[in-house]
Amino acid sequence: MGKKNFNDIQAAIQSSYQAGDYQAAYDLATAQLTGYPQQAPLLEYWRICMAASLGDKDLALDILAQTIESGI
Repeated sequence: MGKKNFNDIQAAIQSSYQAGDYQAAYDLATAQLTGYPQQAPLLEYWRICMAASLGDKDLALDILAQTIESGI
Protein backbone atom coordinates (compact mmCIF):
# COMPACT_ATOMS: atom_id res chain seq x y z
CA MET A 1 0.00 0.00 0.00
CA GLY A 2 1.28 3.46 -0.91
CA LYS A 3 1.75 6.57 1.08
CA LYS A 4 -1.41 8.13 2.55
CA ASN A 5 -2.81 11.26 1.00
CA PHE A 6 -1.81 14.24 3.15
CA ASN A 7 -5.40 15.51 3.09
CA ASP A 8 -6.44 12.32 4.90
CA ILE A 9 -3.73 12.84 7.51
CA GLN A 10 -4.76 16.47 7.93
CA ALA A 11 -8.37 15.37 8.43
CA ALA A 12 -7.30 12.80 11.05
CA ILE A 13 -5.28 15.41 12.96
CA GLN A 14 -8.14 17.88 12.88
CA SER A 15 -10.63 15.19 13.91
CA SER A 16 -8.48 14.27 16.92
CA TYR A 17 -8.18 17.94 17.83
CA GLN A 18 -11.93 18.52 17.57
CA ALA A 19 -12.54 15.44 19.75
CA GLY A 20 -10.22 16.91 22.38
CA ASP A 21 -7.64 14.16 21.89
CA TYR A 22 -4.68 16.51 21.70
CA GLN A 23 -2.16 13.77 22.38
CA ALA A 24 -3.34 11.74 19.38
CA ALA A 25 -3.22 14.85 17.18
CA TYR A 26 0.29 15.67 18.42
CA ASP A 27 1.49 12.10 17.92
CA LEU A 28 0.06 11.90 14.41
CA ALA A 29 1.61 15.23 13.38
CA THR A 30 4.96 14.16 14.82
CA ALA A 31 4.86 10.80 13.05
CA GLN A 32 4.29 12.47 9.68
CA LEU A 33 7.30 14.80 9.76
CA THR A 34 9.64 12.39 8.00
CA GLY A 35 7.11 11.23 5.43
CA TYR A 36 5.95 14.71 4.46
CA PRO A 37 8.91 17.09 4.78
CA GLN A 38 7.23 19.54 2.39
CA GLN A 39 4.42 19.87 4.95
CA ALA A 40 6.81 20.50 7.86
CA PRO A 41 5.66 24.11 8.48
CA LEU A 42 2.05 23.00 8.94
CA LEU A 43 2.97 19.89 10.92
CA GLU A 44 5.22 21.89 13.24
CA TYR A 45 2.46 24.46 13.72
CA TRP A 46 0.08 21.68 14.75
CA ARG A 47 2.69 20.19 17.07
CA ILE A 48 3.15 23.58 18.76
CA CYS A 49 -0.61 24.02 19.13
CA MET A 50 -1.16 20.51 20.47
CA ALA A 51 1.73 20.77 22.95
CA ALA A 52 0.22 24.02 24.24
CA SER A 53 -3.25 22.43 24.36
CA LEU A 54 -1.78 19.60 26.43
CA GLY A 55 -0.44 22.21 28.86
CA ASP A 56 3.19 21.56 27.93
CA LYS A 57 4.22 25.10 27.17
CA ASP A 58 7.94 24.28 27.49
CA LEU A 59 7.58 21.67 24.72
CA ALA A 60 5.59 24.11 22.60
CA LEU A 61 8.32 26.73 22.97
CA ASP A 62 11.05 24.17 22.25
CA ILE A 63 9.32 23.09 19.04
CA LEU A 64 8.86 26.73 18.05
CA ALA A 65 12.55 27.48 18.65
CA GLN A 66 13.67 24.39 16.70
CA THR A 67 11.31 25.27 13.87
CA ILE A 68 12.68 28.80 13.65
CA GLU A 69 16.27 27.51 13.81
CA SER A 70 15.53 25.11 10.95
CA GLY A 71 14.62 28.07 8.74
CA ILE A 72 10.90 27.45 8.62
